[in-house]
Amino acid sequence: MGKHSALRLGHISDLHLLHLAGVPLRAWASKRVTGLANLALGRRGAHSRAIADALPAALAKAGVDHVAITGDLTNLSLDGEFQCARDLVEAIGGPERVTLIPGNHDVYTRGALRSGRFERWFGPWLVEAGADPSAIDSAVAAGRGAWPVIRDVNEHVRIYALSSGVPTGPLVAQGVIGSTQLARMAAARADEPASVRHRIVLLHHNLHRRSPLHERTAQLVDRPRLVAALRRMGATLILHGHSHDPNQHHLMAPAPDGEEGRAIPVLGCGSSTWNRPDRSHFAHFNTIDLDTEGGITARAFVWQPDRGAFVPERDDLVERALDSRLPW
Repeated sequence: MGKHSALRLGHISDLHLLHLAGVPLRAWASKRVTGLANLALGRRGAHSRAIADALPAALAKAGVDHVAITGDLTNLSLDGEFQCARDLVEAIGGPERVTLIPGNHDVYTRGALRSGRFERWFGPWLVEAGADPSAIDSAVAAGRGAWPVIRDVNEHVRIYALSSGVPTGPLVAQGVIGSTQLARMAAARADEPASVRHRIVLLHHNLHRRSPLHERTAQLVDRPRLVAALRRMGATLILHGHSHDPNQHHLMAPAPDGEEGRAIPVLGCGSSTWNRPDRSHFAHFNTIDLDTEGGITARAFVWQPDRGAFVPERDDLVERALDSRLPW
């Protein structure tokens, strides 16, 4: 039997939408003060709203069936930013077309976590499309306890969406999954339909090593436990955000009887709004084609300023991932 397409998945990340109008003074009595200083001094204008606004049409033109957003939709987890993010997500698609997770910037303060701000703004996207309103209410009320979100996009593709975003101190961007999410992911895997060929895990924090500074201040704290869980559950693809550069790596899954294991591609699309002409570094998004026999191919698109549009950059992302094995 020939291969047939199961899904074309779009992957965007790290939008960092900023909206400061109407922010009360009390909102700055927190880590947000250092975050604002960082925006003013180091990342001023680095995330373009014009590029963000171009994403819905670019994803539609690329022919995606579903879109994964791997966190950091906002900059400072302010309600005005969440409104901007919600408007953009709605322009991309409803719950039947989009799955999203929070990043550390979406849970920037303890108040944002306690209030379940991300869940309140994106409740309909945290349950299966068409779910009863009571299911949405339950997910919103659960806050961080709503994760992982498990979504069956179609009979062949299941998404396991994890939340690694937690509030941290100034100048720290670490993430944590936690034992509760890992246990729930394992339970969902045990009940998975037999027709599933692709187990796609969404994660904000990256799995690869970065600079020594980032390893101390911005890493996923329980990375070894997560990697072990991903191998046990038989993940077939991992998509992440956090690092604003596109990255391609892979993990090796164990095989019985000492045989060679199976490679699990780990793809980061970088920031989908990044705009640094001085460094020739522009926004990216990826598309991933999944076939009914388990095959995966992936293509990168990059923002081209002179055309004011996203254009195809390369279509060998999986091959590049297979050339770079993670050490875990």
